[in-house]
Amino acid sequence: MYSDAGHLRPDDRVRLWVHELLTRPHPNVAPSDFTVVEDRRTKQIVSSLGFISQAWSYAGIPFGVGRPELGATHPEYRNRGLLREQLELLHTWSAARGHLIQAIAGIPYLYRRFGYEMTVSLCGTRVGFDVDVPRLEDGEGEAFAIRPASVFDLAFFSMVSDAGHRRDL
Repeated sequence: MYSDAGHLRPDDRVRLWVHELLTRPHPNVAPSDFTVVEDRRTKQIVSSLGFISQAWSYAGIPFGVGRPELGATHPEYRNRGLLREQLELLHTWSAARGHLIQAIAGIPYLYRRFGYEMTVSLCGTRVGFDVDVPRLEDGEGEAFAIRPASVFDLAFFSMVSDAGHRRDL
C-alpha cells in the first residue's frame, strides 16, 4: 500500500479505507469492484486497484463517473504494466455501467502515465488538530457533543449540500 515511509510501512489510513470498502455495506462499492494481480509462483498479491462508481452533476445535470482508486503495486513488480492492464479492465467496467468519464483523485504525475490529465482540483478539505482545541477549565463542561448521524439529520445535510451547490457548478 501507499506510504510516504516506503512499502515496508504501509499507510494505515489506506488500509482502513480498503477494509471498510470490502467489509461494510457500501452503496457504490463491492469486493468485486477490486482487481488483484497474483504472482502464481509465490501466491502473493503484487498489485491491486479499486473502482468506485459515482453520480456527479454539473450545472444540475447528473452523469455517471468511474473512479479508479487505491492502486498499488509492490516495488519489485513495478514497470511491468500491471496497473495499466487493471485500468483497462476498469475502463471496460465503467463503459458497461454507462459512465461518461473516469476521474482520479490521486497522484496526478502517476496517472498522467496512464492517459489521465488534471482538470479539477479536489483540494477542498478541512483538518483540525488537537492543539487548536481550547482546554476546558476545571469544572467546565463541553458545549458541543459528537454523535452518530440519524435519519432526522437528513434535512440539515440536504440544506448544507444545496448551499454548496449554489456556490459552484
